[in-house]
Amino acid sequence: YQETHHTPSMICWGGNNRTNALRIPDSTAFPDRRRLEHRVPSSVANPYGVLCAILGGILYGLECHPEPGQKIHGNAFDKVYL
Repeated sequence: YQETHHTPSMICWGGNNRTNALRIPDSTAFPDRRRLEHRVPSSVANPYGVLCAILGGILYGLECHPEPGQKIHGNAFDKVYL
């Protein structure tokens, strides 16, 4: 029996994978419908604080151009990615 998790526990990104902190679902059939999912905050988080943190991270990325790291394929909880 392998337990399945759908909540992120580390900083990572990927496509159609709910175990990543940042998810960019693959939508090759409709590329104009692509979206970004930030899966870290809980339902009890302050939405204004969460939005401020996300926008701050976007601004940091635009100004400093950090390396995004490797796209995670498969389960982000696997020991390969830890």
